Amino acid sequence: MREGCIECVMKHISQAIILYHEMFKGYPEHLVYVVGHLAEAEDEVLEISEALCCRIRRQRKLIQLGDKPEELEDILFEIYELYRNNKREKYEEA
Repeated sequence: MREGCIECVMKHISQAIILYHEMFKGYPEHLVYVVGHLAEAEDEVLEISEALCCRIRRQRKLIQLGDKPEELEDILFEIYELYRNNKREKYEEA
């Protein structure tokens, strides 16, 4: 298993959210990119947090079923907090 990358998780979820909104502005084919970005986020976060991985997977499955994701933006903000804390710890160690 590869090492998790919180920056990559944040990037993939952000892209998925942007593309999800674009789906409703005339680009329904962006669904495949949304699904791909969320799958990448799952892979990147697994080593960091199995619980977050499961939550991201649930959002991906909802989208694939044609349902609205319930907490994708909440997950993004949680990941952002992890990112901020990680950056702070790295700075304090230096």
